[in-house]
Amino acid sequence: MTSKAGCILLMLLAGLAAAAMPASATIARLPVAFPAGATQAVAEGRIGGRDSADHVVRARAGQTLAARTEADSGTAYFNVLPPGPDEAIFIGSVSGNEFRGVLASDGDHVIRVYLMAAGARRGESSNF
Repeated sequence: MTSKAGCILLMLLAGLAAAAMPASATIARLPVAFPAGATQAVAEGRIGGRDSADHVVRARAGQTLAARTEADSGTAYFNVLPPGPDEAIFIGSVSGNEFRGVLASDGDHVIRVYLMAAGARRGESSNF
């Protein structure tokens, strides 16, 4: 990534873990790799039940992060978590399937893809 404030477009296609996940849930931690000189990347995968996928994007304060989901399940969402405490700066189940914002801090930002509790209880899964 360059030192200039840039636009990071991350397209996600699937589901997220509820804020309070049971101990049996797993969180896959996946670094997002940007091809040399690129400002966007696509992350694809599959989650099911109470499991979630954390897509880790290293970015600097002042850069713009944009993320969008396309998923098989209507109960799949994503949250955006800044470095540090897991206090989301975006909650997909409340705000929709698209985020764009200027980042306040340097470090690893997490885009957590999960299924809402109702879908997780039914054992749904989703491609993203």
